[in-house]
Amino acid sequence: MTRLPLLVLGFFSLAFGVAGGLVRLGAAIPAPAGAVALHGALMVSGFLGTVIGLERAVALGRPWAYAAPLASGLGGLCLVFGYAAAGFALLALAAAALVAASLAVLRRQPSLEMATLAAGAAAWLAGNLALYAGAAAVPWWIAFFALTIGGERLELSRYLKRGAFARNAFIVLAAALLAAPLLPRVLGVVLVLLALWLFTYDLARVTVRQNGLPRYIAACLLSGYAWLGFGGALLAAAVAYDAALHAAGGAVSAVTALLAGAAEVAFCALRPPGHHAESERAMGFCLFNNVAVAARYALDRLGASRVLVLDWDVHHGNGTNDIFHGTDAVLYASIHQSPLYPGTGALTDNGAGEGEGHTVNLPVPPGAGHDDFVGLVQHVVVPIAHEYVPDLVLVSAGFDAHRDDPLANCTLTEDSYGAMASAMRRLSRELEAPLGFVLEGGYDLRALAGSVAATIEAAMDGASPPTAEPGALVARARAHYRGWWPSLAQV
Repeated sequence: MTRLPLLVLGFFSLAFGVAGGLVRLGAAIPAPAGAVALHGALMVSGFLGTVIGLERAVALGRPWAYAAPLASGLGGLCLVFGYAAAGFALLALAAAALVAASLAVLRRQPSLEMATLAAGAAAWLAGNLALYAGAAAVPWWIAFFALTIGGERLELSRYLKRGAFARNAFIVLAAALLAAPLLPRVLGVVLVLLALWLFTYDLARVTVRQNGLPRYIAACLLSGYAWLGFGGALLAAAVAYDAALHAAGGAVSAVTALLAGAAEVAFCALRPPGHHAESERAMGFCLFNNVAVAARYALDRLGASRVLVLDWDVHHGNGTNDIFHGTDAVLYASIHQSPLYPGTGALTDNGAGEGEGHTVNLPVPPGAGHDDFVGLVQHVVVPIAHEYVPDLVLVSAGFDAHRDDPLANCTLTEDSYGAMASAMRRLSRELEAPLGFVLEGGYDLRALAGSVAATIEAAMDGASPPTAEPGALVARARAHYRGWWPSLAQV
């Protein structure tokens, strides 16, 4: 009976993790924002961590070992209901308990198989600690899966005759998996080699020639090894890295054309996005900070003296915020939902040193809509920009504040984005500064497509939108920032 509630917790994470993954693919199904944003953590740690932890606890037969599946199951529950910090801490605790249980099993049954499973638990711990610290968890999770699969298949295939070469090759691969997460390309190569090892030496190559259920299971395993090799090949080829380089390069090409006078307006439809990426680490789907790279290139290479960056993505652009926090060469203004990932962007975060007053954070509550966003653009960002007089205007154009987007709770429409784009186009004309849009977030495909189209149309048309009524959020922002920007004190 102790095991059933733990399984229920694990399958709770599975259900919501699958729902979150389907929403990410564009399915119109209900799912909590936490399940969508933290789909990977739910699937890896909330579900599989619970199941593997329960399996290890049963094998050990000690009551304390059940702390691992209990903590991972409760951690998944916290993630779904929006308590991310508590969830991350519980998942780290679960992994630590699994390491302890795995070492206890290894002491009882010393073998290569048990040592491999313990190494997998250690990789899971490293990944969950990275998740808690806001660092890259996925490479460690991949190592966790690969080592756990390898150890379990090694145990099930222990009666097959293998030579010393096969055993030694597996030991080398298992050791490499513990170090490879620090080098993604190396991790990819190791995964390809592990897939080849499993194809060659796993029991499935024997049972696939049998009939009935054993044949079906073996076919599933062998197809899984093929996907393992394919995924490793993608990592080895560094496809994501190359795509990120092209995205940052696309933003640089756009500002080069804008400041050379080849165009007055540019829209960069780039993936992956960038505004969460910091100077020394990737995060939040972002590898390189595209808009920050473009702004810095404009300042250092293209003769710009001042750059305005407006970020209207529903998530705060913590990376752009921090990169330009101490300089007045870039004025960074962000309208974003709070509280929401990544938990930064308070109204009182206004830059430091020479950059004091040049970080303009404008948080809005869940449910904020057209008048809130458009009002902050028209009555706060535009007046500040007229005082700042930038040579280049850039927009981190995320479209996840749309009412149909699954990752947040704001209520913008295509017309809202058109109105903000029109206001920025009018500003750029008045300042005689070119205008560039750099795509950020947006996770409902129909809403994203419609909003991008509305933004481009409004930016090209340049018609003045109706003036939004300045509400309480505008009044609060003007009162806070008028010490740095006197125009905001004017009625």
